[in-house]
Amino acid sequence: MKLVSIGNQRGISSTAVELARAHVSEVKESGEKQTADTVLNDLKNQFKGTNFTVGTKPGAGIGTNNITIAPSILREMASNPEKRVEYEAVIRDQVAAAGVWKQLCPNVQNAGFVIHSDGKSSGWSMSRPNGENGNGFFTATVKRKENWIQEMMNKLQEQREERAKKAKAGKGAAVVANAQTKAKEQQFRTTNDLISHLHDKYNVVKEGYTSISSKYLQDCLADEGKSQSLMEKLAAADEALAAAKEKGGFQSMKVKIDENGEVTTETVGRSVGFNGNKIARKLATATSSRDINAILTELQSDLAVCQDGLRDGACDEAEVQKVKDMIARAQQRQGELLGKPEDKSAQTVSLDLII
Repeated sequence: MKLVSIGNQRGISSTAVELARAHVSEVKESGEKQTADTVLNDLKNQFKGTNFTVGTKPGAGIGTNNITIAPSILREMASNPEKRVEYEAVIRDQVAAAGVWKQLCPNVQNAGFVIHSDGKSSGWSMSRPNGENGNGFFTATVKRKENWIQEMMNKLQEQREERAKKAKAGKGAAVVANAQTKAKEQQFRTTNDLISHLHDKYNVVKEGYTSISSKYLQDCLADEGKSQSLMEKLAAADEALAAAKEKGGFQSMKVKIDENGEVTTETVGRSVGFNGNKIARKLATATSSRDINAILTELQSDLAVCQDGLRDGACDEAEVQKVKDMIARAQQRQGELLGKPEDKSAQTVSLDLII
């Protein structure tokens, strides 16, 4: 995952910046007046399932998909397109990070991020230590990780070490020795043997999302430690893939393991939204049924896009209903215009629209 700087932000994924810039460009083209409220509503429409609140204090929201934004930041996003790109890119990375809270910290009950008035971000979480009843609360500044996959892998390694300690204490050294024997039995003669095994065991390989350096694969044949490390990295990547698909809007994922065994990852998703304000303005200025026909044709296309987005998890039923409601408004407006004698296009108007 390539990290870049934008404005005052450092370590932002390049994908987040590109997607934010493309979206802000669409907003500018719409001509809709931007306020703090319209920016907030737009974020809610883009990132379904994320709980957005306005403020500066941590602890707002239930679950792990919570983002709180200072009022001054929302106003700045409304008045300055470049700042909007900057903060929207930060939010995109935060939404992606929220998807791994539970995998990194199984005891976390509620968690989220705060974008403060100075533009800096912090994170918070509420957890039940060791799964016990009662709440533990802490806040901490979030340091951007260059690789969330690596963070997950470290957590998995900690869990494995803890299980190994318990096994040794409960069943003695024989259990550990047996596990080591099994690991040694799993050896591969050629890189093709290894690739075949990875293809069968890991979805990120099977589904074509992973590229692995041929040199590193050769090293894994000769070094049992590197081979085990490769398996752990792919297991962590599998968990990240499952989390990304579960969130909805998933399109693609790229996992690259270089000759030194370093992992970079990039996840691409999409969200679908309906710009009802733009259509409403067109309806308000429509003077003939020909104008309405053009609007209805555009709405048919919008409906198809939203229905596809609903199927792919990129939007919800509410977004589809917005289009249908607007179609009903357009048809009502068409009926009003049909009654006007000066509307000469009335004879050719068709209401053949399937919703």
